[in-house]
Amino acid sequence: MSELVPYTEDHLRIKKVLIQVAKRKSVINYTDLLKRSGVRLDMSNPYDRGVLGNLLGDISWNEVKEGGPCFQALPSMQVISS
Repeated sequence: MSELVPYTEDHLRIKKVLIQVAKRKSVINYTDLLKRSGVRLDMSNPYDRGVLGNLLGDISWNEVKEGGPCFQALPSMQVISS
């Protein structure tokens, strides 16, 4: 795949939030990203998690192809101490 991925409304909503977060040099978790963007996916549903992964991958792909920065997504771990 060497061409840009056409954006849907969900792509555009997520990208807008990612840019806002990046400008603040901050981080956002997936659930908050979905809430702020208005994209209706359920992170407890494996299929929806895959959809979000594809949306984020498309956005990152297009950014790199257009010479922009690659958005980074890092898994987080919850540390529980006893």
